[in-house]
Amino acid sequence: MKLIYLITLLLLFSLIGFSQNPILLADRDVKPTKNEPEKFIFACQQADKVVITFLSNRDKPIGKIEVSERGEVLFSQEDVQTSAPLEITVPYTDFVHFNFYGTSLGQNIQIKIERIPATNDGVFFNTAVQLFKKYDTSYVEYEIDSVVGYDEIRTPKTFRVIASSDYESVMLHEQKYNIKGSQKNGILLKKPQATIVTDDKELKLVGYQVIITSAAGASEMWDAIAMGVDVGCLCMQLLLPAGGTAASLGVEQAFEMIGPQEGGEPVYYAIMNDKHELDVFLDNNPDTQPLVYETGLATGYNATWFPMDTLAIGLQNLNIAVEVDVSVAVYAVYQSTVWQNISQDIITVKPKTVKVKRVRQVIANNKYWNFQE
Repeated sequence: MKLIYLITLLLLFSLIGFSQNPILLADRDVKPTKNEPEKFIFACQQADKVVITFLSNRDKPIGKIEVSERGEVLFSQEDVQTSAPLEITVPYTDFVHFNFYGTSLGQNIQIKIERIPATNDGVFFNTAVQLFKKYDTSYVEYEIDSVVGYDEIRTPKTFRVIASSDYESVMLHEQKYNIKGSQKNGILLKKPQATIVTDDKELKLVGYQVIITSAAGASEMWDAIAMGVDVGCLCMQLLLPAGGTAASLGVEQAFEMIGPQEGGEPVYYAIMNDKHELDVFLDNNPDTQPLVYETGLATGYNATWFPMDTLAIGLQNLNIAVEVDVSVAVYAVYQSTVWQNISQDIITVKPKTVKVKRVRQVIANNKYWNFQE
């Protein structure tokens, strides 16, 4: 009986001793304001008691005190008197939030917060809020495209290319002239169309070909032209670089058939580029002389001229008594470009793919605040 009484008495004293030893959580001097409170967070166990004591300015109330846990308000009051401690019982084992508000200008307060554990084991409860890391590993399925072959895609496409490039002639003037002794004659030609474009051909004017010869020689020349001699190409030995071409060979062959007129004097010619100069040439006034590009004796004359806007040719029979027949032919020489449309397949290689499932490991690093690990 005495033993039981003694044990009971010891337990009673231990409980009394336990209840008289609160655990200090905070003891700080703070200066909260009305809009910026001083905040504390501590962990407590269920049924713990929290005691708040004010050690200074006990004669002045604090603007506001608010204590909450899990969003539930445990204590909220304005103008709290600081003369007596506040005691609050914690309903859950969780974080307890303390907010202390001062006046508008700030308020100096010395705050002491203590915890009285509800059980003996609660003495060793860790009230500190700590940052922990948690690693979670998961496996995620995904798909990739795997190449299993290739397809050739043929797309027909039409290209416009140059099939040939050559020179062509267009007759501008062809006439036989009978010039009496000591008389003159003139020819005036305007520049033809500079560019001729069709669907598959383009002609660009590059110059004139001028041929002046005797009537006897001209008859053989026209026959040669009818047999296929391209007069337009006769000028190319002057337009193309020197060195001998098929065109220059054609000139030599043509003029082998054209000789000077037998008997009589040759005709004097003058090449100009203006109607006024031609009028001066035709005028027999010895005091005026025309501006000319070239003069000479037209005994089988063949020349190439740039594409001037006006081509004027003056002719004069130098024989006083004998009439002379002269043939004049003028050609416009065009550079001919023939276009051709060709079709070709454009090949595009496209890979063939299939979906293949894969699994990858994902490790997530989560950070969280807690009071116990």
